Amino acid sequence: MNITELKTELIPVLESWIKHLFDSTKKAGKTFNKDIGFGEYILINRLENHFSIELLGFQNISANPNFIVEDKPNTSDLNFFINGGKKFEEYNGLKPIVNGTNAHSVDAVCSFSDLLMSVSKVENVLDVLFDDVSKYRSGLIKEDCDLPFHFLSNSTNIFLNNIAIVSQVDGVYSFRRHATTIIVHKEITIEKFQALLNKLFDTKQYDITKAPVGIKFKSQIISELKSLAYHKVDETAIDKFIQLISNDFAKALGYISSKSNVRLEIQETAKSATEKQFLTPDFLMEKEDGTYDILDLKLGLLNANFAFGDWTNSYFSSYAQKLLGQLAGYRRYFSNIENATWAKDNLGISVNKPKLIGIAGNHNNFDREIVNTALEGNIDDFNLISYNELTDLLRK
Repeated sequence: MNITELKTELIPVLESWIKHLFDSTKKAGKTFNKDIGFGEYILINRLENHFSIELLGFQNISANPNFIVEDKPNTSDLNFFINGGKKFEEYNGLKPIVNGTNAHSVDAVCSFSDLLMSVSKVENVLDVLFDDVSKYRSGLIKEDCDLPFHFLSNSTNIFLNNIAIVSQVDGVYSFRRHATTIIVHKEITIEKFQALLNKLFDTKQYDITKAPVGIKFKSQIISELKSLAYHKVDETAIDKFIQLISNDFAKALGYISSKSNVRLEIQETAKSATEKQFLTPDFLMEKEDGTYDILDLKLGLLNANFAFGDWTNSYFSSYAQKLLGQLAGYRRYFSNIENATWAKDNLGISVNKPKLIGIAGNHNNFDREIVNTALEGNIDDFNLISYNELTDLLRK
C-alpha cells in the first residue's frame, strides 16, 4: 500500500469504522463522554515496512477526529519505533522481554495491554518517569535484557494499549508510551484491515466504559510528554503535542494563554540585517498585563549534554548556544519599531522586555546546577528548563 492508497483507501475505512463504533454504542444505550472516546487527531506514521496508527488518547475527545499522515519518509524499523528510538545495527540475537516472532499471521492479532516494561538496572528510573505505576498492577515487568520488544520485519496486526517502555543503552535512558497503537504491515489489504478492526473492537461485545483510547487524565498527559522527550522524534512532534495541551502548558508556566507558530513578518527597515522574510517562534506566552514572552522548544533526547563543566566552570554546548541565539533573534525582531508596530496592529501582540524561555533536554543530559552556572554572564532574562522540570510544573 503506497501513500496514495493509504490516503484514499485506508483512512476512509478508519473513518467509517469510527462512525460505526459511535453509532453501535449509541444504539446500545451507551455514549462517549468528555473523558472517553477518540482523540481529535489520529496520527499515521509510515515506517520502513509498516504503518503505525496512533489513536492519541491524551487529546480532547471528538466524534470526528482528523487524520494526520506523516508524509515525510520514515526509515525507522518497527523495533526502533516501538522501543523508543534505540537503534541497534542488528536485532537478531538480542534478548527481549517479548519476542514477537509469531506476529506474522494476517489472520491473527498480536495484542498487548497495560504493561510497564523496564530493562533498566537503576531502580529509581521508574520514579523519575512515572507518577503512578500502580495502574499497571501486575503488568510491571523488569528484566535484564537488551530491549523490551523484538518483532520480525514481516510482523503485522500488532495492537498496543497502554504500553510503557523504559530502556537503557550505554547509560542513556529512553522512554516510549503507546496509548493505543495499531501497527500493520504496509502490504496489508483493505479487506484484511477491515477484518483486523472488527477483531479489535467487536461492537457486539464492546463496552464503551472500558474504551482503550481517550482517557484524559493529567498523569497520562505527563506520561505522553515524557515519551516524546525520551526518544528520537522530530521537534514538530513535540510542538504539535504542546499545542494540544496549550492551556495546561501555559498555566503550568504561570501564563494566561499561549499562541503557537505565529508568523512574524520582517518589515523593510529591518531586512538589511537578515535575508529572512519572517520569523516563527514556537510559542508566544501571554502575561497578565497582555504582553508576551517568547518560548522555543527543542529536543528532549540530545546526543550530548546541554551544558558541560562543573559548578565553577560551566559552558553551553553548541546545541544550547544555537537555542540562545535563536531566542535572542526573536527579541531583536521586537526591538525594531516597525516590526513591533506591525505585530501589534496585525496580530494584537506586544512585548515589553520579554523573557526568553527555552525547553530542551531530559535528565540524561540536563544538569540544573551546571546550566545555572553556564547562564551566568549570558544575556539577561533567559530561562532554560528541561522537559522533566516541565512535567513537574504540569503535575502541580
